[in-house]
Amino acid sequence: MRNGGSLADDADYSEEELAVSYRVLADQVGNLLSRIASPKVLKKMGTFDDGDRDIEVEEKLNDLRDRVCGAMEVFAGTRACESILEVVSTVCHPQSSQCSST
Repeated sequence: MRNGGSLADDADYSEEELAVSYRVLADQVGNLLSRIASPKVLKKMGTFDDGDRDIEVEEKLNDLRDRVCGAMEVFAGTRACESILEVVSTVCHPQSSQCSST
């Protein structure tokens, strides 16, 4: 994880900031996984219909796919990573520290 600067050029580095950033990312991904693997969601498996879709999240993921593919086509791995982290952050923390639920 970076703190200041950019992934491609320069960034401040400290073990403490790395540990904090890692915990934040782990919390976001863990929270997202626990929500999509919850008994409530798993019970609905196979019975989803269009009314169960979170259109806003789906649009962000579709846009993410296009952004990552476009970045990788020009070997801009940094931009691809930043796009992924941005979407994970906005989906998991739209206005609070909780992932958005469907």
